[in-house]
Amino acid sequence: MQKETHPLDLRGLKRGDAGSVQVLHDLVLAGLNRPDWVRPEAPDFFAPVLEEGLSLGLFAGDSLQGYALLQRRLEPGDDPGPKIGLAGKAFGKLCGCSVAPAWRGYGAQAQLSRARIALGRSNGLTRFFATAAPGNVASWLSLLRAGMSIATLGEKYGGSLRYTLVLTEGEAFGAGTWCDSHNLAEQSRLLDQGWRGTDAQDGRILFHRWRLI
Repeated sequence: MQKETHPLDLRGLKRGDAGSVQVLHDLVLAGLNRPDWVRPEAPDFFAPVLEEGLSLGLFAGDSLQGYALLQRRLEPGDDPGPKIGLAGKAFGKLCGCSVAPAWRGYGAQAQLSRARIALGRSNGLTRFFATAAPGNVASWLSLLRAGMSIATLGEKYGGSLRYTLVLTEGEAFGAGTWCDSHNLAEQSRLLDQGWRGTDAQDGRILFHRWRLI
């Protein structure tokens, strides 16, 4: 049963919050059955991202209970545009979203995801992307529900397999086809042909042809 809405306060994160973000990131990573599903960030990663002023946190008083990071200055090779026909277009990266275990199930992560996209749009961004391990169903499913679509599947971060999900201009067209979420070979074939994963249900992902508009 859905729990009540959480009482946490949403506010912007600053460079000085980097230590708290690191602590929460490490806590969540340590609790995963498969820590390789999440990129282990170095301590010097968070401060420059927070300095951009596009990231948000949920607080209980002064204690950080959740964060959602948005990165405009992308790392080399991270831009998804060239692979999906949008070379040279600006993207913001949804580069991390975690909630403390005590606050899961209250809709906190969904709120953070919606809020950081809205913040990015208010700062001139119109295209967003994120990455998720295929086995991390909760992660990519929440991104699909936020309106993103699976655009590519390949190795990132030193050889780890990742979906790249995007929120861009365009639309699905034609009849869709369902694919088992474990059938990565078939998914890769469809994605290489320009299809996108647009929805998921009962262990399957719905793929559609996609056209830019």
